[in-house]
Amino acid sequence: MTGPAQTPTVFMNAAAAETLKSLKCVTALAACGYSPSDFGSYAEIYDRTGERAKKTDGVYVAGQNGQIDPEKDPKAHQDFLGSCQSGHISENCRHQGGKRGDEDKNYCPYYDSNEAPCMPHAGNAFSPSTQHGAVLIQDRQTRKDAKDDPGVNQPLGLEREKDATRKAIDASLDWGMKDEQAVAKEPKDKRYAAIAALNSHDPEIAAAQAKGDGALKDAIQKKYQEKKKDAADCIESFVDAQWKKMAKDTKAKKENAAADAKKASDAADAKVGELEAAKKSGKAMDKELAQARKDQSAANENRDDTQKKADAVAGDPDKAADACRGLARAKGKP
Repeated sequence: MTGPAQTPTVFMNAAAAETLKSLKCVTALAACGYSPSDFGSYAEIYDRTGERAKKTDGVYVAGQNGQIDPEKDPKAHQDFLGSCQSGHISENCRHQGGKRGDEDKNYCPYYDSNEAPCMPHAGNAFSPSTQHGAVLIQDRQTRKDAKDDPGVNQPLGLEREKDATRKAIDASLDWGMKDEQAVAKEPKDKRYAAIAALNSHDPEIAAAQAKGDGALKDAIQKKYQEKKKDAADCIESFVDAQWKKMAKDTKAKKENAAADAKKASDAADAKVGELEAAKKSGKAMDKELAQARKDQSAANENRDDTQKKADAVAGDPDKAADACRGLARAKGKP
């Protein structure tokens, strides 16, 4: 995958642009250490986190000029992103019937792990002290708390899947913001620094910063508590929009693949026809015709396979997105 541009850039994908660019969402996300550009598909957020975050200068996004002072601390947000991985907001394994990347086994044909809604999560998913680990723990806890859990490999239903996603969002935002939590210190400190930078024009944050670290931490905590519900609401809206975008993109990708496969199949059929005609007139060798027939068989098989996949996403993707989410399944015991 390519890295992000090396100059101040507006990173806004279609779904995020419509759901996160309002002043309400921009200010709420800033209070949590994020910008609208931190939300997108897995592939998009992968390109903006870890080592790749260092390739981006600044955190300039539409509507955020009132929150950030790029001259004061232009790298704090990128420094936090550098400690993060691209994290699925809706737990990825709930939607995969096989290994990651084997999209043919997904419970819903519209789901694509690379296009699913994601955000930066600090640390490794399998370390409980990290933000990424906290989200994974919450996903497990959500199922333990369910009184009417459907059981292993049974569809969760849309309401339960959305509820699990909301709890994962809340767990993600709460990570590092409570003193009693045993969390990794370095990414936590980086997140606090990002919050301070993203709110450097806020009078309360600016005044607290002048008084020292203790006052700044209190001011950050106060702002976070005021804004975290709004931030979670905005992220939840983004998730809904990204699911619809993913369904549309997946439908288009499979339909295009089917069209390309048909063209290749038609070309293979024509090639065999030409060689068979040539053979009758003694102008073609048996070996060449045999290879063309072998290629024809493979092309026709691929045509049928890709058409079958396109047929599976023939419906309205907006409506299919919600139905797709409802097909999510829990794996293993809670």
